[in-house]
Amino acid sequence: MANWASLVDYVNRNYKIADQNDTMVKLIFNTGDLRSQVIFVWKSSLMNGAEEWVTFESPFAEIAQVDLGTVLKEASNLVCGGLGLVGSMLTLRHSVPLQNARSQ
Repeated sequence: MANWASLVDYVNRNYKIADQNDTMVKLIFNTGDLRSQVIFVWKSSLMNGAEEWVTFESPFAEIAQVDLGTVLKEASNLVCGGLGLVGSMLTLRHSVPLQNARSQ
C-alpha cells in the first residue's frame, strides 16, 4: 500500500521536481514548440484524515479564452475528477485513494 511519503519518493526518483512542500509536488513537462505543462500533485485526505488521497491538478486555459459550456461537457464524464478555477486559470483535477496504489 502506498502513502504520501512513498509517492513523493517515487516522483523524486523518476521526475524532475520544480517545487515541493509537505503537501504538494510541482512538475513541469516540456511538450515541445516552447510549450510546457504544469502538474501539481497534492496530498489530500477524507474522513478527517483517515483516508489518504492524492490529487493531480493541471492548469489548461484561461477562463476568458474558452467556451465554458464546451469545457464542462468534455469534463462531464470524469469519475474522480473535475474542473477547478485558480485565479483566472481553469484546472483539470483527478483524485485517487493512495490505499489502492502500489508502492514502488
